[in-house]
Amino acid sequence: MRSGRLLLAAVCGFSLTAAVAADQKPADKANCAEPWRELTVSPRAIETPLMKYRLFPAEYELRDGNAAPILLRLPWERTKYFAEVVPKFSEYLDVPLNSPKLRGQEVFSLFPHLKRAAYRKTADWQYPIGEEPLAEILLPDIQGARSIVGNGLSVWIRQRLAEGNLARAREGILVGLAVTRHYARTPFVITQLVCVAVDSMLMSRVAELVSQPDSPNLYWALTQLPRPLVDLRPSIEMQARFLEKTVPGLDDLEQIKTPTDWNRSALAVIRYLRESDEDARLVASGIGQAFEQVVQIARAELPTRSQAGAERVAAMSDGEVALRWLIDVNAELSDEMTALASLDPPIAIGRLKALQKRVAEFHTVLGAHKANLVIAPANSYFAVHKIEREIDALRVVEALRDYAAAHHARLPETLDKITDVPVPNDPFTGKPFHYELTDGVATLSAEGAAVLDRDQERACIRYHIRVRN
Repeated sequence: MRSGRLLLAAVCGFSLTAAVAADQKPADKANCAEPWRELTVSPRAIETPLMKYRLFPAEYELRDGNAAPILLRLPWERTKYFAEVVPKFSEYLDVPLNSPKLRGQEVFSLFPHLKRAAYRKTADWQYPIGEEPLAEILLPDIQGARSIVGNGLSVWIRQRLAEGNLARAREGILVGLAVTRHYARTPFVITQLVCVAVDSMLMSRVAELVSQPDSPNLYWALTQLPRPLVDLRPSIEMQARFLEKTVPGLDDLEQIKTPTDWNRSALAVIRYLRESDEDARLVASGIGQAFEQVVQIARAELPTRSQAGAERVAAMSDGEVALRWLIDVNAELSDEMTALASLDPPIAIGRLKALQKRVAEFHTVLGAHKANLVIAPANSYFAVHKIEREIDALRVVEALRDYAAAHHARLPETLDKITDVPVPNDPFTGKPFHYELTDGVATLSAEGAAVLDRDQERACIRYHIRVRN
């Protein structure tokens, strides 16, 4: 496992630059990253008691104890298994559920351990925060979340679906969501992004489950899931302090005395911010050029950014001007991201788009296309709420199944025909998902959002729903 610094660099390679359309339209654009998902479902009424089928442990089921040692110990207890079997999990994820490959030998053998961890009340990962530079802290738990829960448990669930054991498949989803919650008890953006990706894989398993002929209706199980599944606010708060907690000396600028010291610290900050951009790292003269650019802009802006005033700024060395400006801009962007994290998506996404433009301008000053720190929280916000969108779309699917059970296996012409349960709106827009019924086939969709202007739209909702005869 590489250092937290390099992991953060990998996260910062994309940014949110386009908001979701205000009016819901069919997500049929060719540039949507997600393919259309074909769901053939059976009518199924919601049963009582309403929480008969759960996708998350009840509070009274949890036991005292720490899940982190259970999860961290797994790779070391079975090193041969992780070397030989774990890399092959992906081979079982893309085959259809009726594939003989899924009906063969048991592939994932760690379910009992994950179940034990899932029902623990907490997870304390004992990160050495405050003892080591934040960006140098190793995060071996990340790979465990991705390999064990994301891929391995998904294989286990699909094998249960293939053999028709729907109760065990649902239990596997519950265990996965509960364990991912433990992995997400962290103040690091990269870990939370991995947890969001794992949760998205588990939502795909939910879609496969509700497509089975005898699947129970999971409307209230989905509704009961924590909102958000991953709480990004601790990581954003920590991210705002990464610069000061990684580059020595920034906590107390009064300790920096000479122009040489100011230059050294300013160059260290620029080097750190640029190192996530591989192209920028390859340009040997890039740091010096970025320093000159920062000095020029800082001398123009710092008098109005600080209380020092023009006369005091004019007396500063180039290194001091550059360092104070870099810290100030980073703090401003981080504070704004912290504030936006508390907003709901319909309000936040447009503001995030504006924030990302300013972040891009900051990157340009640094001579890089991307930089450490300030970009990752916006992506984390977008990814976390994408999961909520997937959950709510599946809630609509289950509301359709409940309606069909009471209307001779027919789907409603419009969503407002469903009156027995609340039909959730799209959390990205606050408006209903797009829904059409044509020749008995329902289209449930919502447009996505682009990451980078040239990239595909992501987080699209794209379902074709048919009812079994």
